[in-house]
Amino acid sequence: MLRKTLPLAGALLATYPFPLTSTKSPTARCEGRSLEDVIALIRSDKDLRNRWEKDEDNWRKLPARAWPENQPGVDEESELRRSVSVVCASPKSRTCKDVKFALATCLVFNNLDVDEGFKIYEDNAANGCDNSSTAAGIVLVEGFNNGNVDLEKGSKYIKAAAAADNNQGIFELASLYYTGAAEPYIPEDEDEAMSLFEKAAKRGHTCSEFMLADMLIERGSDLGRATELLYKAGEKGHRFSRQQILAILDGRHKVNKK
Repeated sequence: MLRKTLPLAGALLATYPFPLTSTKSPTARCEGRSLEDVIALIRSDKDLRNRWEKDEDNWRKLPARAWPENQPGVDEESELRRSVSVVCASPKSRTCKDVKFALATCLVFNNLDVDEGFKIYEDNAANGCDNSSTAAGIVLVEGFNNGNVDLEKGSKYIKAAAAADNNQGIFELASLYYTGAAEPYIPEDEDEAMSLFEKAAKRGHTCSEFMLADMLIERGSDLGRATELLYKAGEKGHRFSRQQILAILDGRHKVNKK
């Protein structure tokens, strides 16, 4: 059975979001508006194109993945190991969990020692670190540990993170419902995916805003809100959202033809 894939910028390799680049945002006035009204309000942001174009020089500096937001470099490994030895007398303390998560992320996403990093994620998850539950699930579902995929165990970690209200865990679970990539443990279910993207998007999760907008557009429903979500994600640096907003403003997007 062929699996769906996430739209490019909504996938696990999605564009990492920049901080908000402007405090001038019409989106607070977009709620419940028609597509035409939302477009008009976005056009009122006269500096949008210039501001986004200035960001382009920074794309090369971004990490490959959208998450984790803090991705320590190879040169930080030694200091992170030292920090773990200093602060982890109590492994359930917030400080210890945060430092161990950072060390595991350094090891996994720089491909320094994926096995050790994954073990740290697992231990940290057992001590209540929701981010580590999410990361352990991603490693298993995506096969980052030398291509070893374990959909059953990975799904459990991601479900646990989502149940603990971890925003990235909610996004990852929504993505698995959307793609059906973890069947039979997480069946393909677009409605459930949309509900979860909605939940995370309401909290400002950038890639969830993009995915919810994409699903609304595909369904041809609430195009004003979909455009608003793309603008919000674009303002936080989501590159494909920016491309779609510019296409909408230029009349080149499919929403202009609906």
